[in-house]
Amino acid sequence: MSDALRFPPEERQLLLRTPGLGEVIVQRLEAEGIASLAQLRSLGTEHVLDRVGRGAWCNRRRALARALEAAARQGADIAAQADATRTGGPP
Repeated sequence: MSDALRFPPEERQLLLRTPGLGEVIVQRLEAEGIASLAQLRSLGTEHVLDRVGRGAWCNRRRALARALEAAARQGADIAAQADATRTGGPP
């Protein structure tokens, strides 16, 4: 996986703190070229599930969908705060 894109450390930690997501899922996302919460949001849960939800993950599709949606929502909040910090506006 050395050539794969990787989530920034803070986004990786956010994903790993999300119930239902672990290191294997994060690595699978990265292997598929998904390496940011913004990218997760823009692709949408169903598209991400189609890319990484193969094999054994199909049995956990609902849990994975809930975890990805939670991570994307939390990531949106973090991104908004980071943008506000850079622009000097309210979060």
